[in-house]
Amino acid sequence: MESQFLAESNINEFVKLYSKRILKDPKFYEEDEGYKYKAVFVFQKKFDLEADDLAAMLEDALPKPKDKTANLIQSGQYFPKGMLIKFAREDADFVRRILKELLNSHDSVSERIDNFIKEIHNKFPLKGEQYYIDARFLSFFLSANCPEQFFYVKPKEYKKFAQMIGFGLKIRGSQGEKYQIMHEFAEITREILKNNEDFKKVHKIVVENFDYKDLSMHWGTFDFIFDVARRESGELESAKKRIAWQTKVVNVKKESSEEFLLEEEVVDEVNKKTKAEILQEANDYRQKSSDNYKQKSGSFKVRRDNAIQKTKIKELEDYICQVCGFTFEFRNSEGKKRKYAEADHIIEKSIGGTEESHNLWVLCSNCHMKKTLGVINIDPVKKIVTENNNIIKIKDNHLGWNK
Repeated sequence: MESQFLAESNINEFVKLYSKRILKDPKFYEEDEGYKYKAVFVFQKKFDLEADDLAAMLEDALPKPKDKTANLIQSGQYFPKGMLIKFAREDADFVRRILKELLNSHDSVSERIDNFIKEIHNKFPLKGEQYYIDARFLSFFLSANCPEQFFYVKPKEYKKFAQMIGFGLKIRGSQGEKYQIMHEFAEITREILKNNEDFKKVHKIVVENFDYKDLSMHWGTFDFIFDVARRESGELESAKKRIAWQTKVVNVKKESSEEFLLEEEVVDEVNKKTKAEILQEANDYRQKSSDNYKQKSGSFKVRRDNAIQKTKIKELEDYICQVCGFTFEFRNSEGKKRKYAEADHIIEKSIGGTEESHNLWVLCSNCHMKKTLGVINIDPVKKIVTENNNIIKIKDNHLGWNK
């Protein structure tokens, strides 16, 4: 969920760059990148599995080697078209059948791709030659034949684009499984682009002079992914920094929510003890290994013993923000009185901070976000807290920094 939220934010940022570049010179972009829409139109016009000469039909329907459209199915030492035509010349009926099954079978798309490759390998065993026929090549057949349902994929560009928008994309498994993963990622991207007015505007400009209009935006989605991955590569480092910052903010809110939910299970247990007992136990706490997790409903895991430790720190500080003094009380779903505050790591967990008592203090939501955004800073060695570079005295009940 967090990955998709960050992806949406960053995709919309890259749409601004994409749109600006196209609107600056639409004709250039049409000539430079419009080959995708040309290739789909040619395929739909010439592809015919009932053709008498299957090999000749494939030669005409698929992108030509010397044409720019060849980039979709051929690059470097990657020649799947030539191999498929070679197999069609050897056994046209066999290739015709497996192409029909690829395009029309009721099996899942991952099964169709894997079965196609398996049958090709079994029928035409090679020695010293490469097949080249993979998810990328077969995705052209799928997405050109039925563009309202399938996406064209290029693993290298998909991986780079995912990295640039902060989406945790792992492309692994069989060729069919890899396609399925990329397809799902492309669908997420398309749904975001469909709701972006800038993208819809430039996409309409890009396709207006082509016979194939890409109304479903499946090919437009690939065009966007390919364009950002190739043309905005210089933005990668700044994108990484932005994503790290965004992730930090999202994780703070996520952790606070998890902490709040799990605290309901342990607060009564902690409240049975005296402040002296709580202080002693909090100071005796030592970080444990990552085992002994308690599974909560939903998709997150938090350590129950860490939640108890954080609740103890809150009790020691009377749920009072150590910076501004804010606190509030509410009643939970059972009508029990509760106080709310957030336990924050003085040294962040990402750089080795633990839940030991000397590394936790209590903040309200507002001050917690200030610390996350760098408005509030802590020097744990000098025991100094600053807000907007001004030293402040914290309301300290357990750290002992004010002594």
